[in-house]
Amino acid sequence: LYINYTANKDKKAHEQALDQIVVSKNNLTITESEALIIANNMYSAMERMGTDDNSVIDKLVNKTPDDIKLIIKKFGVRKYNLFGAPLWNWMGGTDLDLMGWLRKEFSGKNLEKLKQIFATAGITL
Repeated sequence: LYINYTANKDKKAHEQALDQIVVSKNNLTITESEALIIANNMYSAMERMGTDDNSVIDKLVNKTPDDIKLIIKKFGVRKYNLFGAPLWNWMGGTDLDLMGWLRKEFSGKNLEKLKQIFATAGITL
C-alpha cells in the first residue's frame, strides 16, 4: 500500500489515509509505546525553527517496514505551520501527517534519505 504525501488535505482525509496503513505485528521490532515515543521525539526535533535532521533520520534507520508504518500511525496528524508548532498555533496552520511534516522540513540529500527509508515500507514521501 502506497500512501502519497498530498499538501492541503484536511485532518479527516489524513486520518483516513493513516487508517489504511496495515501494520503486521509479527514484523515489529518495537512496541506501540516505543513507536509513540519515537514519533514524539521526531515531532520535538521538528516543532520549532531549525529541524534536527540527524535526530529524525536516526530514529528511522534500522527499523523494519512495519516499525516505520507504526511510527507513522502513532505520529498521527499534527498542526504544522511555517514557524513550527505548537507555540505558533494561534497563527493557524495545516494539519499534516508525518510524511507531510517531513516533506515540509527536509530537502536535498536528507529528504532523499528519508524517501529511501519510507520506500522500504511502501510509503511514498
